[in-house]
Amino acid sequence: AHVLQLAAYCLLVEEQEGQAPAYGILKYGDRAFEVDYTVSLRDGLLRTIDAI
Repeated sequence: AHVLQLAAYCLLVEEQEGQAPAYGILKYGDRAFEVDYTVSLRDGLLRTIDAI
């Protein structure tokens, strides 16, 4: 669920700036994880949005 939320933020950046970010960062406590914003992740997000 956190990855899809991050993908949604990346999509917002893409729509506002006209360019997709390469990745987003998830932080859990003192740890941070880079998540690549790929075409596959974007497509999965859009499929999830359509299903809602």
